Amino acid sequence: MSLKSKFFKNFLFIGSFQLFLIGIFFSGYRTTLPVNVNDSLYQSIPIWATPISLGWKIFIDDLIILIAVLLFFLRKRDVLLLKVEKKIAITLIFILSYAIWNGIVSILSGVDVMHDIGRSLRLFLIVVILLYVGLSSIQNAKKILTVYMIGVFVGGIVNLFMSLRYPYLVNENLRLHGQNTPGVMMASIVLFALLFFIIKRNLSVWIMFFYFTMTSIVVGLSYSRTAWLIILSNLPVFLIIMIKNLRFNFSWKYGIISICFLIFLNVLLRKSEIKIRDLFRNIEQLVELKKSNSGDSDDLRGYYLVSSFQIATVNPFGVGYSGFYNANKETEIYMQGKGEFEEGLDANPHSSFLYSLTAGGFVSFFLSLSIFFLLILLFKDFLQYNFKKYEFLFLMIFALTFGIIGISVSYLFNSLIMYLPSIVCYRMKSFSYSSQYNKL
Repeated sequence: MSLKSKFFKNFLFIGSFQLFLIGIFFSGYRTTLPVNVNDSLYQSIPIWATPISLGWKIFIDDLIILIAVLLFFLRKRDVLLLKVEKKIAITLIFILSYAIWNGIVSILSGVDVMHDIGRSLRLFLIVVILLYVGLSSIQNAKKILTVYMIGVFVGGIVNLFMSLRYPYLVNENLRLHGQNTPGVMMASIVLFALLFFIIKRNLSVWIMFFYFTMTSIVVGLSYSRTAWLIILSNLPVFLIIMIKNLRFNFSWKYGIISICFLIFLNVLLRKSEIKIRDLFRNIEQLVELKKSNSGDSDDLRGYYLVSSFQIATVNPFGVGYSGFYNANKETEIYMQGKGEFEEGLDANPHSSFLYSLTAGGFVSFFLSLSIFFLLILLFKDFLQYNFKKYEFLFLMIFALTFGIIGISVSYLFNSLIMYLPSIVCYRMKSFSYSSQYNKL
């Protein structure tokens, strides 16, 4: 191989990885940004604080990642799926099967073909991303997940800033713009962020304290029971790390970090009508409001459960991504008027498992359950090598986190929310931290 050719291939590898990190950062960043639910909010929020869509459910970060992956494969034309670790390869085959099956059913249903093609392409892109992670070095895989988590966190802080700056454009009380999705995304990565704090021992425990506190504030304002339950389930991990690592000496470092934290909160609140004491009072009011409305929400989810199985009984192979609304109107429970269901082609049963059932029938439902348990097994292997002392606790928190997400929101299987952390953690299993960190 000539020197020029070797230089070109190395340039492609380094350049493609840096480009991939940029794309994965904005992929995480986009998921927690404000959701433009009305014209007033849309006009108030700057373009850098809004997702940039290319249409068909495809975003600018998807394009950046796709270019990076293509550059990577230009350098490694001989890359085969067989080079990926066996358990990851099996998981990717199930995810790919899920994408192909639901895509075919959705296109054949003919309800909203272009948007359903976009949904299918997103799933194919996710498989490509995960394949890229599986082929990357372990150090690069760690960097990918770290950058993704930073993107999610930064997007959440931007959302918090915008929510505090324009607090009453969407609701009569202060809530996070977008509510459920940004809150769930912020909460879903907490466990992995905390475990990474353990692994990277050079990071200050006060940085972790800052991260967990800011995440809790964002989640608290999200008005999402799902996000609240997830953050509460991760509280034991946070406390274990704090108790085991914190030295009870109020040094000058503690004072400086505390002052910086208060200054940061003050900067967020200085252009808002909301004061620090009002911020926590608002969270308390949102909890009380959610408790008072929880009965209607639970009833509606119960109706979705019944109607989804009624749809699947009539359409055992599914009705496609966009077919839920039309199929739901034909169900007995809908005609009885027992629930106020969503309208439009984006309507769904507010559950990833039920969405799989209605979109691709019993085949898709089986594939979604299989993927869920395969990802749990990947994470279990990581814990066995690195956190054996707390393996059961951390595994239960992992299963609870994504189990709650799976039964309460629709995007568990068409986003990176569970796939990326599980596969990266599995890649890291060969880094045996057990002798160092099982003492925690």
